Formats: sequence, structure tokens, C-alpha cells
Amino acid sequence: MGEGMNADDRLSQEIATMKPAPKTRRVRTLLMFLFAVTLVSILVVAVAWHYAILNPEAQERRCGGGGAPSVPMAFSVGSMNGNWTLTSVCTNKAIHLSEVTMTIQDVNGSIVNPMHSVLLANLAQANWATYHVSYVKVGSEDYVRQSAKIFIDKTRFQSGCRYYFADYSSILYAGVLQ
Repeated sequence: MGEGMNADDRLSQEIATMKPAPKTRRVRTLLMFLFAVTLVSILVVAVAWHYAILNPEAQERRCGGGGAPSVPMAFSVGSMNGNWTLTSVCTNKAIHLSEVTMTIQDVNGSIVNPMHSVLLANLAQANWATYHVSYVKVGSEDYVRQSAKIFIDKTRFQSGCRYYFADYSSILYAGVLQ
């Protein structure tokens, strides 16, 4: 290189004579980029799967999914220790216990007293002697949640009795004890 060249001229000459990066370096850079994109994609899928599948709140909001009409709540009927057992299968929205009432009718359609529009919040175990029905909530929240149980006295409410859950505007779920 010429001795009379200043630093800028030498830099310009070096840049002009530089060779492009070898193909292996480009391939390595591309592979690292694709690896990073794959890791981010896996993370996004894992987070989405957690909120859509594992998260109970999200699962409750999907009640009636899979093409079936959406329902506000659903229960399965069973029997345990001589009582009817209603188990909350799902709830479609956050339904507060003080906003839902339960009514039970006998096989003739008459309301079985005192089970006329009783708030779920009032159906605590302490009130079993009054209502012969007990709501057992899941966790400490005062919302109808999946897996919550309602125990109903079989001696007071025989097979064929209808039960209704309603809010201030509509029936949320209805079923038959059988």
C-alpha cells in the first residue's frame, strides 16, 4: 500500500478489496435465525396451550364447545352417600353464587318448599337442615366453578324431581334427578 495514503484512504482500499463472507458463515447465520424462530414458536404454542387447555378459567368459558350450542352452565347427576350429587361440568361465564338461584319441583311440577329460588350462596353446609341441599364450592372464590358439587337429600327429593338454576333474566340450566 502506498506510504502517502492517509488512514481514510487505507480504510477505503481495504473495504474495496474485502471478500464477501464465506457461504458457511451465511448458512450458519440462517440456521441460528431459524432455530431462534422455532424456539419462539414453541414458546408461543406452549403458552397458548396452557391458557386454552390447562387453565380452568379458560376451560369453563368453553362450555358447550366443539360445535355444540353454548350453555351457561351444565351439571352431571350422580349419587354419593345416599344423596343426589350434581357436579358442575362447566360454566360458560363467571357466575357469582349470589346471582344464581336453585329451584326444585316434585314429579307433579309443584315447587318443593323451601327450595324456591334459593341463592346458591345460601346453600352452605350449615343450612342443610333447612334446605336439605348443600353447595360445596371449589377453592375460595364465590363463583360457580367446574367440579363444584351440590348435594341433595334423596329422602326429601325423589327420582323424577326437576331442578332449575336461574339468574335474574333466564334459566341457566335445568335437569332431572334420576
